[in-house]
Amino acid sequence: MLTGLTMYGAWCMYKKICPECAEDMKDDLEHMVKQKDKKMDKIVESMM
Repeated sequence: MLTGLTMYGAWCMYKKICPECAEDMKDDLEHMVKQKDKKMDKIVESMM
């Protein structure tokens, strides 16, 4: 839990320093998660 709070604090500080960079990073992470979900769906479908 302490690590999570530390990471959240670091993220907030990064957002204040460079808001455009933080927004780009957030969009990239969301894109990566969506791609991973699609790959997992394909794996599950191939197993069935």
